[in-house]
Amino acid sequence: MKISFVYPMFNELGNIEKLLRTTRAMAESIPLDDYEIVVVNDCSSDGSGEVVEKMRAEIPRLRVLHHKENQKLGGALKTGFAAASLDYVLYMDSDFPVSFADVERVLRNVREPLDMLVGYRIGRAEGVYRDMQSWAYNELLRRVFDLRVRDANFAFKLFRRELARAPLQSNSSFIDAELLLEAQRLDYKIRETGFRYQVRQAGKSTIGGPRAIPPLLRDLIRYRRERWCKPDTTQRYVIFNADDFGLCSSINAGVIACHREGVVRSASLIVTGEAFDEAADYALHNPSLDLGLHFALCDGRPVCGGDDVLSLVENDARFPTNYAAFLRRYVRGKISLREIEMEFRAQLAKALARGLRISHLDSHQHLHALPGVFEIVLRIAEEHGIRAVRSPLERPVFFTKRIARTLQRIALGSAFRVSRRQLSRSTVRTADHFFGVMHAGRWNLRNLSATIRALRPGVTEICCHPSAEPVTESVRRWGYNFRDELAALTSARLRENLNEANIRVIGFGEYF
Repeated sequence: MKISFVYPMFNELGNIEKLLRTTRAMAESIPLDDYEIVVVNDCSSDGSGEVVEKMRAEIPRLRVLHHKENQKLGGALKTGFAAASLDYVLYMDSDFPVSFADVERVLRNVREPLDMLVGYRIGRAEGVYRDMQSWAYNELLRRVFDLRVRDANFAFKLFRRELARAPLQSNSSFIDAELLLEAQRLDYKIRETGFRYQVRQAGKSTIGGPRAIPPLLRDLIRYRRERWCKPDTTQRYVIFNADDFGLCSSINAGVIACHREGVVRSASLIVTGEAFDEAADYALHNPSLDLGLHFALCDGRPVCGGDDVLSLVENDARFPTNYAAFLRRYVRGKISLREIEMEFRAQLAKALARGLRISHLDSHQHLHALPGVFEIVLRIAEEHGIRAVRSPLERPVFFTKRIARTLQRIALGSAFRVSRRQLSRSTVRTADHFFGVMHAGRWNLRNLSATIRALRPGVTEICCHPSAEPVTESVRRWGYNFRDELAALTSARLRENLNEANIRVIGFGEYF
């Protein structure tokens, strides 16, 4: 990766020498393919501009730009972005808000292609006032622009240089939000990563405080009036998500066939499945298949040792063979939420250890929707920058005589309505609509086409279970019509229906 480090600087005499030497040491130890350090001296009056000029002899890749008049944070960043010459731009503050050990860890793990990676604070800010100010500002951005990042003003933003050429106008600290909004407008895929927050080591901040609020609000209002475009609320998107990828080889074969020949662009990987390695290999070599994690609490063995999750396993150290057995223990209070969290984290760690990128979370038999369990899933998603989870709220589009499935749909929806209250305080999102409970294992071309015709504007997830024949005995007992479902999902007629209705097929990672 080739990175231009951009540092806006105003009166940072106590920080700047250490910052530049640390940046050079980090860039060369990773090592980066190429790097440069761009410092914008925003008319400093403490001698830090002269210090940086002298350091050019020590650091050949250092470039220094001087403002004759103070142009505030936004003006300094715009100057630095315009001067950046390498493929990616990394903007950080000059006052060491993060540990460079954390920065190095992140940069070592970044893989191209990348649109934008933004940081968020782990831990509290500098006092209650700054905490309150940060919360209120991010909530305002969420409500006005639907900008769902955890900390818009956090000074770690790594992005493609093309974004630096966007027509940024703000001189206030709204520049951070404007950069994110321009990325959103350009359909950049924005990822997030957490950093332990460090208090300023020297000098005094000139960005926060009450005086910063009026210019920030002026720039926000101007951007809302002049630049922001309300998203199209009439477009319909559909995500055909194949569950149980990795459970067995026949399911893997069905998912792969629907990805290569049909409409499946997204699949949920079950790491406790016997064919996990086969599924992971396919996903690594076929990045066009968007990958989610299918948390499991029934069917198979836990990733943690059975002795560590005793409340989750039977006497044979395996999960219960069906969701009903799990639910009986759950409602009696015999399930440990601490053990569920331990197991879910172990399942995610197993997927990440294979180098897989996870864009969304859901679960086998939708057990993540249960109160208490959903809170765990949401916490894990936020910590790992996973932007989407499944909402299993299903609105039936036509009458059915399947009474048992109707009761399951109602019960599952009721449980999730309790759980989803957590979403209002989270940056994690769900699809607008969902289908897959009433017709689990029963999709065919007729009912799939009828569902397609009834889709509402927004994003709809259709959960499906394609599999090739023959299936294993443990899967056969589900009673699913795998052959009809596979035929429907690879049907040319289904693709024609989607084109005629102007419905766009996407994966979770393309939208969220």
